[in-house]
Amino acid sequence: MHIGKAIHKYGKKNFYYGVVVTCYSKEELDEKEKFYIAALYSKSPYGYNNTDGGEGTVGYSFTDEHRAHLSAAFSGEKNPRYGKKNTPEHIAQIVAANLGRKRKPGTGENIANALRGKKHTKERCANISAAKRSESPYKNLIAELDAHNLSYAALAKLMGFKQATLSRKMTGKRNFTDADRVKLEEIFGKPADYLLQHEIATEIEQTKPNCSPFKNLIAELDARNLTYGALAKLLGLARKTISEKMTGIYNFTERDKTK
Repeated sequence: MHIGKAIHKYGKKNFYYGVVVTCYSKEELDEKEKFYIAALYSKSPYGYNNTDGGEGTVGYSFTDEHRAHLSAAFSGEKNPRYGKKNTPEHIAQIVAANLGRKRKPGTGENIANALRGKKHTKERCANISAAKRSESPYKNLIAELDAHNLSYAALAKLMGFKQATLSRKMTGKRNFTDADRVKLEEIFGKPADYLLQHEIATEIEQTKPNCSPFKNLIAELDARNLTYGALAKLLGLARKTISEKMTGIYNFTERDKTK
């Protein structure tokens, strides 16, 4: 981009295009490019190179103005994906395209090295925690955690399993076992039925029936005063799964229909 603008400004006659050095492999080419950019000080603002050279965009950094411009250009309705959802067919194509794909050798190690030693700030941790708690249907249990000043990590340690396992159970992706219920009663001194009581239909759930094509099923849910969360529990599914089936993203299986 820089050199293109410069050619337009100063004219082609002021620029020379030619071979600097001959290389015999991609790796050698990348290394020579890095060498000459550094040796000739040709990286912006001293020259026309935007990066340190070699593979990818190493060394390039956006200015604050450029970041703000990109954000404004693709925010809200200006985003080409605004209001659009992938069709079931498109989702199936994406899944099929990614099945069996493996990372290149060394990719996992490079990612691990880049992340090793990095820690979230206290503010970031607080934001993540708040977001996770807002997704949980167990509002009574959340209230007890807040009252006892307990994090998910602390509760997981008290219950004897990993934080990731507790997070899945707190969001309804996994069920609390009978042993979990006994442990919760010991920790908080309150009945498990109270601690694990699902909240009454949230505002989000109240809007979901309008999006569902299964109007007869919605009518039966209303007649029995059942929420999506309660139906998911009866069917043995995660809350998110039943939501996706009720809105037509996924199909009900024969087992679901029998249930």
